[in-house]
Amino acid sequence: MTTQPTPGQKSDTTVRRDQDSEPQLPHERDESSQRDDQPRPRIEQAHRDVSRGLVDTDRGPPADRAYRKQK
Repeated sequence: MTTQPTPGQKSDTTVRRDQDSEPQLPHERDESSQRDDQPRPRIEQAHRDVSRGLVDTDRGPPADRAYRKQK
């Protein structure tokens, strides 16, 4: 079970070595503590688009079909 910081709570993402406070290395960071409480605008827009019936225009599926035809 993981614990999430409560809204508005900041997590300590520094490492204490020899009484000095150093920033953590990228592989040491807890990404959950870097999350923003607010949804990202791009995600909100995607939700509104899908809610009003727009379809995903991602080129992934058509590109996959074209690739499979070439094999």
